[in-house]
Amino acid sequence: MIFCPRCEGNGVVTKYLVKRIHVCVYNCDECDMVWREGEDISQISHKSLDDLLEKNGLEISMSEIEPLGDYWLIWFNRSTEQFAGKQKLANISRDLLRTLFGKESDDQMIYVYTVRRKYLHDLEPFIHVPVDFSKYAYFIELDENIGGKITAESENYIRDFAQAIAKADAADRKESV
Repeated sequence: MIFCPRCEGNGVVTKYLVKRIHVCVYNCDECDMVWREGEDISQISHKSLDDLLEKNGLEISMSEIEPLGDYWLIWFNRSTEQFAGKQKLANISRDLLRTLFGKESDDQMIYVYTVRRKYLHDLEPFIHVPVDFSKYAYFIELDENIGGKITAESENYIRDFAQAIAKADAADRKESV
């Protein structure tokens, strides 16, 4: 996950294909800034996705773009909260993920999603590592192939997310007793 330099950590930059003109761009989900492939994402852009679409005679709509990248199962040790591993979810469909996570059909599925036990049956064909919910917290993340690795910012974001999930799980267990 890459964060937008303009949004100071609040905007996530995702790689997209502008489908009808076959151009790859990087877009911030918060401020809508766009970088063309090869431009330095660490520098603030002064171009917006709307401007790019309009300039090319396209509708200003998310239907004009498709996220690029692979989905990964990532996991953190519950006791140490340290990153423990990742595995590419080869050939998993965005439609399956939308269904599992209760998202609308037009959701781009570009964020981090918590894997719960109830999802495991549907995810098993794509997971090739042992899953142990007692030891690890699992998440699915889109890796936009920007550097091919989880960044330190992304790891911190997911660690914070894992801590919040662990607290919610603990509260759920207390309520069920």
